[in-house]
Amino acid sequence: VTKRVGFFGNLKWNLFKSFHLTADYQLGTYKNPFTLMSPSDYQRFRTTLKYQAKNFYAMGSYLRSVTKNEDDDTNVTLFEATSNQVNLRTGIHFKKIKGGLGYSLIDVKREADRTIYYPPSWSGASGSFLWEILYEGKSSLFDASLYFEPMNALGVGGYFNYYRNKGSWELSRASLKAFLRYTYCSGLTGELAYRLVDFKEKRYGYNDYKANIFEISFGYKW
Repeated sequence: VTKRVGFFGNLKWNLFKSFHLTADYQLGTYKNPFTLMSPSDYQRFRTTLKYQAKNFYAMGSYLRSVTKNEDDDTNVTLFEATSNQVNLRTGIHFKKIKGGLGYSLIDVKREADRTIYYPPSWSGASGSFLWEILYEGKSSLFDASLYFEPMNALGVGGYFNYYRNKGSWELSRASLKAFLRYTYCSGLTGELAYRLVDFKEKRYGYNDYKANIFEISFGYKW
C-alpha cells in the first residue's frame, strides 16, 4: 500500500497598491512507492514579486524543486533531481509603442545509481556492476521585443531571443525577427518579415545550421 503524507502553504502579500508578493511551499513523502522508480520525497518552493504601474511593469520569480527516490531498507538514494529557476521580466505599454525584456536562468541536475545484473556466459559467472548517471545543465534565455505604430494602420517591430545551455549538452540558439505590418480598413492585414536563426552545438557540431527566412503573410483581424 502506497501512502503519501504532505504539507503545503501559500502566502499573498500586497505590499503596496502596485507591489505584490506571493510565495508557496509544498512538501511530500511517499511510503512504499508503487514502483521502484517512483519518487519517495518531493519539495517545491516558489516566490514571485511583481510591480505594476500605469504603463510599466516589472516582475521576478524563483522556483526550486527537489525530487528523490530513497530505499527505505538501505537508506540509499537511488536518484535525485534538483531544479532552480530564476525569471526576470520588464516592459512598457503605450498607445504607440510596446516593448519588453526578459531573462531566465534554469539550473538542472540529475543523479542516479543503477545496478546492472548480467547472466552467466562463456566468459564467466553472473554478476553485477554499478552504473552511475549524472546530467547537469545550466540554461540561459534572453529575449527582447519592440513594436511601434507610427500610424493607425502601419506597424513596425521585431524581437530577439538567445538561448544557451552549458553542462552535459552544450548548445546555443539565436533568433531574430523584424517585420512590417499593414492593416487595411476591412480588417485584412499584411506582413512582410525577415527571420534569422543560428543554431550551434559546441561539442560535435553535427546539427549546426544558420537560416535566413523571408516571409509574406496575410491575415484578418476583428
